[in-house]
Amino acid sequence: MEFILIMESVLLVGGKKFIEELKRIAKKSEELEVGFFPVSTYNNGLPVAQVAYWQEYGTYNIPVRAFFRTTFQNEKYNIGSEFAKQLKSSKFDIDLSFKYLGNYLKYKLQEAIQDWDTPANAPITIDGGWMKNKKSGKVFKVEGKGFNNPLVWSGKMTESVRWRYGDESA
Repeated sequence: MEFILIMESVLLVGGKKFIEELKRIAKKSEELEVGFFPVSTYNNGLPVAQVAYWQEYGTYNIPVRAFFRTTFQNEKYNIGSEFAKQLKSSKFDIDLSFKYLGNYLKYKLQEAIQDWDTPANAPITIDGGWMKNKKSGKVFKVEGKGFNNPLVWSGKMTESVRWRYGDESA
């Protein structure tokens, strides 16, 4: 049995070896990971991935800000075309194309973190002020961050977006 795959002006024809190459490509596609990895932590040791998760799904005190899911939902139709463009320009270098795709998705997530604006921060998060602990009743001062960008405080989340493909990452 012979299989034919046409990619724009490139025609690939093959039998068993062709199928083996497609399986190798498919296996590699499972290796591209984009997101937050354990190496990224805040100064106090808290994993950036944990904070991103709290923002993505919300907590008792933090509203849902689904930046991660929204980014991939918005990009789902662009991912294939970006990958195909890179395959063509790299003369079908699979590894280089996946690295390009990793950088593309990393940039899109970083852009989402920077641009996300809903729901807005609470006034005390922006301006600071005094709060009372609900359990103990103790009053404490909260330092405001001075601006309303819900996913940005120090820039650590933005700079912590990474991709990993096989043994390489960025």
